[in-house]
Amino acid sequence: EAFYQRFHDISLRMAPERQRFMHKWLMKYTTSMEMEGKKATGSAWGELHLVRRVGTGRMKRGLSDAIED
Repeated sequence: EAFYQRFHDISLRMAPERQRFMHKWLMKYTTSMEMEGKKATGSAWGELHLVRRVGTGRMKRGLSDAIED
């Protein structure tokens, strides 16, 4: 019984971390699948994706976009 209680407590405590890592993994997986399907050799799409990721991170912190449109 003590083992299961400890396992349950650890599972609940680590749930936010597990969710964050799952989100990161799914984003990387989705991005790689999208990139695999693209035939264009230019780097504009990848650069736009990076700018958007940086911009959303900055906006969450209350800062302006990295690059203004």
